[in-house]
Amino acid sequence: MELSSPSAVQWSDLPDELLGLVRSKVASLRGRVLFAAICRSWRAAVWLHPAPPALPLLLLSPRDWRTTEERSRRLYCPEDDSILRVPLPSRLNSALWINGSYDGGWIATTTSPTPSVSLSPIMIMNPFSGAEVTLSKKQTTISCPRNEGCPFIIWKIIFSEAPTSSSCILAAMASGGCKIALCRIGCPDGGWTLEGYDMERLEDIIFFRGDLYGLTRFSESLFRFDIGVNDDGAPVVIATHRLDVQMCDRPMTKSFHNYSAYIFELRGKIAMAVNAIWTQNGRRSFRVYELAGDDCTHIYKWSELHNLGDYALFLGSRSSSKAVHVPTCGGVEKNHIYYSNNRCLSAKQEKEFRGESYLTRPVDGDTMYVREDRSVVTDDGDMVRIPSVGYYSLGSLVPMWCFPPDM
Repeated sequence: MELSSPSAVQWSDLPDELLGLVRSKVASLRGRVLFAAICRSWRAAVWLHPAPPALPLLLLSPRDWRTTEERSRRLYCPEDDSILRVPLPSRLNSALWINGSYDGGWIATTTSPTPSVSLSPIMIMNPFSGAEVTLSKKQTTISCPRNEGCPFIIWKIIFSEAPTSSSCILAAMASGGCKIALCRIGCPDGGWTLEGYDMERLEDIIFFRGDLYGLTRFSESLFRFDIGVNDDGAPVVIATHRLDVQMCDRPMTKSFHNYSAYIFELRGKIAMAVNAIWTQNGRRSFRVYELAGDDCTHIYKWSELHNLGDYALFLGSRSSSKAVHVPTCGGVEKNHIYYSNNRCLSAKQEKEFRGESYLTRPVDGDTMYVREDRSVVTDDGDMVRIPSVGYYSLGSLVPMWCFPPDM
């Protein structure tokens, strides 16, 4: 009597529950695309078992942005150290600055003013889907009301919600953070409104629970902006409130080249990360704080955090900063800070980065360097700060975090 050997289990026959468990562990966009490409049953599991949002990708600039030969943007995936290429519409090749990002793959771009182009057209598009939000002529530029036709330099743009919604408000830091500009996508005739001629210079802004907040440079003061509408239906700042926030410690030095601060939401609270020189050793390091206090007394303080738990921070001066829940496996580690440098490297700095004093490694043909600070200890040797990984561009444009769509 001949015994028949048991048939081998096919990949396509794996139970849905197991496929769902496997997919939940795949955090990179590239890995999820490959997962769905295995076979029909694996592709069906993508829709049956939604996974947490994919980890952010670092949007790099073309090697030579002065030419139009390269018609794609490169996306670096820190999860598996891979490079993805995303084609862009040809009309977007002139977009020199990437000024903002939002969930689902949306980005905001502007063109630098030139002698032949006096204004800076704003574009909202999705490089993953190819979709673009139609903006009116008034909505594509932020002009100075005192000098008609003179554009403001836009540092950063954030979104109150997905730009596919007509109620989405765009908030921009203009003129080096001295002014707040607002625009509602569903109000094409309203254009942009401006606020902040006598304000402190802002370092970062965020929409939190429907309200707009701004963090000032160097002083780490926190402002809340009340938003109303003008006669044209456009959003406008109707009141500015400076919150009473106590800071427990201050950096030793504060200069443009040795300081950066970011504001974001962490576990349902406003939080802040400051990268500065805190000790006598002269090295920059991060400290992270959450806003603690009583909404009844309106007295708050920045309370330092020494551990992010299962979260990692993705910080950028031009992109929206975000705290992301990180899976237990993969190249991105929980309780880490991943940041893009707010300035590109000069030739002198590039030479220093190649030296032994920096733990760096090249990415994509030496176009970007990675600096890893795995442990930062205070002078008393008692406190280990949150590890950080920095990405430094060798070109003319700063890399920016984008948040890909679920796939």
